[in-house]
Amino acid sequence: MIYNQNGEAFGPTERGVWYERICLLDGNRYRHELPLRLESFQESYDRMRSGVVIQEAFPTLSPQDREFILSGITPQRWDKLFPPLPALDETVVSQILRELKPVIVDLFGDDRSKPFNLEGLTIEALHDYPSIDDSLRNQARGWVIAWVEKEGFLNTSMNSAL
Repeated sequence: MIYNQNGEAFGPTERGVWYERICLLDGNRYRHELPLRLESFQESYDRMRSGVVIQEAFPTLSPQDREFILSGITPQRWDKLFPPLPALDETVVSQILRELKPVIVDLFGDDRSKPFNLEGLTIEALHDYPSIDDSLRNQARGWVIAWVEKEGFLNTSMNSAL
C-alpha cells in the first residue's frame, strides 16, 4: 500500500490499481479499482498533481473513474445522483415540453397573434441531448411542432416556415 500526503492511498491489484480517497460528499473513505498498471497510474497521478488537467493526465480512464480520483464519488453513487438520460423519443420530448409549458404560457399567454419561435423551443427542449444526430433532431422538431399544435400555441399563419 502506498500513501501520499493527501491521505489518498493506492496499490496494485491483479487487474490494475486500487485507489482510495475521502468522498467530498459524505466524508467517508472509498476504494475503487482502476484499469491501469501501477507505474502508469503513478506517472499519471504525478502529472495531474503538477497541474495537468485530469483528462490529459488520465486519457484512458472513463469520466467516472476520473471523477472518483478528483472527488471520491464512486461510479455507482454518481449514477444514482445523475442517472443516464432516457432515450430521446416523442414521449420524452412531450414530458420536457410539459415541464416548459408554464414558461411558454408566461411568454405568449393567450396571444396567438405572436409568431412562435419553434427553433428556440426545439433547442431548449433538446438542451440535455447535445450530441444527437441531425436525423433525430429533425424528428424531435416534428414532435415539438405536433405538441405545440396540440396545445394550441401555434398560429400556422404566423409560422409559415413549418
